Amino acid sequence: MGRIPTGTRKDGLKVLNNIHRAILRRLAQGQRRSEVAEALGVSVKTVTRASCCELGMQELERLHAARDKEAAQFGNEIGLILDAQRLAGQR
Repeated sequence: MGRIPTGTRKDGLKVLNNIHRAILRRLAQGQRRSEVAEALGVSVKTVTRASCCELGMQELERLHAARDKEAAQFGNEIGLILDAQRLAGQR
C-alpha cells in the first residue's frame, strides 16, 4: 500500500493544542516550515500536519485575516498622519 497523498488523510487533528497554535502563528508571520520546526523543536512533519489539517487551515485563514486587518488599520493611521503633516505645512 502506498503513501496517502497530502490532504486526503482521515486522521486530521481534532483539536489544536498550544504547540499547533504556535506553529500556525509562525507560519502566518511568513516563516518557512523548516524554520518553524527548528525554532519550536518539533519535526517538519508536525508543522506540516498542523498546517494541512482542516482545523489548521481554518486557523491560518483566521490569522491571515487578522494580520490583514491590522495592516489596513496601520496604513490608515499612516495616511492620517501624512494628511495632518500636509495640512500643517500649508499653514
